[in-house]
Formats: sequence, structure tokens, C-alpha cells
Amino acid sequence: MKIPKDYKKVISTAAGKNKWYFLTKRGDIPPLSVWLKIVAFSYEPESKKLFGEAIPWSAYWSHNDISLYLTTRGFKKACEKMTKIIYTPTLLRRHLNRLDYLCQAARQEAKYFYDRELVVVKEKELLKHYQAVVKNYGLSFSYGFFTWCSQVLQKQAKEIIVSYEDKLKILNLDKDSALGILIVSEEKSLYRKKEEALDKLSNIYYLKIKELKIKNLQEVAKLLPALDKAIKDFLKKYQWVSYDYNGPTISYEEVLSAISSVRDGGVKNILNKEQIISKCKIKKSEQTVFEHLSLVSWAKDLRNTIDDFVHCSLDNLYREVGRRRGLEKIEVKYLWPEEFVDLLLNKQQFTHAYLKEKHDECLTFTLPKKVGVAEFYVGETAKKIAEKEFCLAVDKTDRTKPLKGTVASPGKVVGPVKIVQNFSEINKVESGDILVAYMTSPRFMPAIHRCAGIVTNDGGLTCHAAIIAREIKKPCIVGTKIATKVLHDGDMVEVDANKGVVRKL
Repeated sequence: MKIPKDYKKVISTAAGKNKWYFLTKRGDIPPLSVWLKIVAFSYEPESKKLFGEAIPWSAYWSHNDISLYLTTRGFKKACEKMTKIIYTPTLLRRHLNRLDYLCQAARQEAKYFYDRELVVVKEKELLKHYQAVVKNYGLSFSYGFFTWCSQVLQKQAKEIIVSYEDKLKILNLDKDSALGILIVSEEKSLYRKKEEALDKLSNIYYLKIKELKIKNLQEVAKLLPALDKAIKDFLKKYQWVSYDYNGPTISYEEVLSAISSVRDGGVKNILNKEQIISKCKIKKSEQTVFEHLSLVSWAKDLRNTIDDFVHCSLDNLYREVGRRRGLEKIEVKYLWPEEFVDLLLNKQQFTHAYLKEKHDECLTFTLPKKVGVAEFYVGETAKKIAEKEFCLAVDKTDRTKPLKGTVASPGKVVGPVKIVQNFSEINKVESGDILVAYMTSPRFMPAIHRCAGIVTNDGGLTCHAAIIAREIKKPCIVGTKIATKVLHDGDMVEVDANKGVVRKL
């Protein structure tokens, strides 16, 4: 598979011209010690070899929301290296095999903390197993970064599908729907398996729950013991799925609520991938583009599930460390890596006021000539440096123009906006609302099922919102950059996901 001749231009256009490249903003992610430690792995020999050089980065937290930046030069270098891997089948397979190995190794190590009684475990033993998790998880993070570097492949896939637009019309299929079908991973994600398991339970027990007027878990155990067992079996298998970085785990009540609701499982595709390829006579070389993009989707799901399990498991460690040192679990999550070790081994004390200041504002840089995380800032100092480095105080957004983004799933819908900054806000999304977020994660699924359409700041064809929206046939526009800035709760908008435009009404 040949790399397009203009691939460097595509990467440069995506990266922009600023000193720092804004990668993403996410809500409800504290500066986890493990997370800071793993990003330092970009300075490890294997990561430096992977990207060609160490990539300087910066992360800024404000009230638990993280904004992540890489130097624009570093981002371009990484994308150029990863594009060559993505377009070379042997290199891509080798890369994915290594990613899979590291993810499974990280999960195996994290099992130590998942359901073990940690009260009796000594501090040195806790640290040893923590570092074993970090070692594999850190490298899996580096290998997983290639999913952010598929701009060239996505552009080529869009150009290919446009060339078949006339044939797709004969099949009564628009280009965006066809593209969505063609880049779906052959292997079902764990998130999809979880949703299908809920659908199955709902199909079996929905009417029985309504007939018996069951409202809580006590009534389930008494009136419908088979359902009680089914929910407990479901939790054993999927409780940690969608944990993301901060939890919580799926509860019994949450499963019962999902089963008790009419779930929108989506409209089944009239045509599958093989039928589209056959009827449109898509060339073998073009099929490979879609296949490689589906592998990017698979890798993203793999990394997300490892995130879920590792952070769910390590939360048990943070909780136990906090118990021993008189801190809340969330406060332990606000320790820099060296502080975490000092707290655990040397019983170093950190005040609640200091950790509260870090919650409000903190910043970290890595520098190209130093190994690992090099600089930390807290409070007003962090805020001032972030404003200067990233021009945060300058807002030149034109709020009068329609929003434009990438069509992830076609359709057109009108509804009121609900801005969701993090998981804790998903319950404000009601039936018919337009879900607007920085980006979605598996924890957003209840809101995604209820909403009429989805709009995100970040993401591309293989992001979570795009994959799920295509599966359940909901209009979705991703990559608008500024949706959460220019829209407000209650704004009536038209989401035209046929043209990739969001208009205020």
C-alpha cells in the first residue's frame, strides 16, 4: 500500500503552526501518578526508537479537567513515523502484536490489585507490583499513540469512498454510512459485547419487570431470582468495563435500570462490508485502506479497555494508600510520581490544602534534553505559565458562524444542547437532546442511547463517538474543535450530519 505523495502536507495542515499542538481536552481526569509516569516513557529507548526521538509534552489541569499538548514539531515527527507503519502491512501487524502483548501484560499485572485484600500487604510489595503495572502500561501507551496519527489514512479513505458515490446511490446508501460500515473492526469490541449483553437481558426480562412492577434490587431477588443471578453474572464479567480513568464501576442498580428501559439498539445495516465491496467492485488496493483503518479502530478499543481495567484496579491501591496516610483516594491521585513514592515508603505528609491547590490548577512539562517529567507547577504559577505558553487567555472564537466538523454518522436532527464535561453530568441528557462533549467515552453510553445526536470537539472517523454513532444510527459530527465553547445548555441547534454542520436556531 503506497503512502500518498502529499502525506507530509496533510500532517502539517493537521498540526498547524503554533509552538504547541493541542491534542485533546478531557473532563474528570486527575493528574494520576501512574499516568504521569507512563508519559515519561516517551523518553525510554523503545519509545524513542518507535517515534524516532523523544516527544516533549505538557499537561495542564484545571479543576480536574486536563488539556494535553505536544510540541508541534514532535507531533509531526510522530505522525510521519506512524504513517509509514500504518501503510506498511508487515510493520503494522508487528506494531499491533506488540501493542496487544503490552496491553495483556499490563492487565495481568494489574490483576494483583483488582480484587485482593490490600490491608495486609507491605508498602514495598505494593510499590513493586505498582511499578510492574507501570512498566507495561507505559509502553502500551506509547504504542497506542499511533491511533492519533491516522489523518493521512482517513483523508485517503474519504477520497476513495467519494469516487464510488454514484454506485452507492444505486444501493440507496450514502458515502458516510458506507464508509462507516467499511471501517468497522472485524472483531467486536468489549464495549459492544457489553451493550449486546444488556440488550439480550432487556429482551428477556423487560416485560416481566414491568408486569411485576419491580423497582429495586431487593424486589428482583425476591420476585425474579433468575434475573438477580443474570445481573450478578453480568457484573462479574463487565463491572469494570467503561471505568475510564476515574470510575465508578457499573452498579447492580445501573444494570437493572438499563434492562428496565427500552434500549435503542440501532437499525441494522441493510448491506454489510462484503456486499458493499462486491456490488461497488472496490479495488483490492482500496480495500486495504479501509482494512488498515479498521485496525486503527481495533487498537483504540484495545487501549480503552486496558485503561478501564488498569485504572479500576489501581483505584484499590490508591484507596488503601490513602487509608494508611489519612488521605482520600482522590487526593492520592493528585500526587506527582515522586510524591506518591515518598508517601508510600517514607510516610511523607501532604496537606489537604496543598492537594486542593493542585486540584484547582497544576501543570507539568517534559523537556527534550532531560529524561522524563522535568517540571511541575501548582496553583497560580501553573495557571500563568499555561496562559502564556498556550495562549489560554486569548479567545478569538467567532460564535456567530455555523460549526463545521467531520461527518461520523449521517443524518439530520434538531434538539436542545446538553454540554457534558464529564461522566458525572451524563444524567442531564434526556431523550431528544443533542449531546455535546469534548469527546465521548464508553461511560457516556446511557446518555448516547437517550440523545438524538452527538457533537464533539475532538475525534475523527475512528473515535469512540464515531464508532458508536454508526452502530446505533445516530447523527454525529466530530472534530468541531470548539463546540463546547460556542454552544450552551438549552441552545436549539440543527445537527446536519449529512454536511458536517451544526447551526444555532
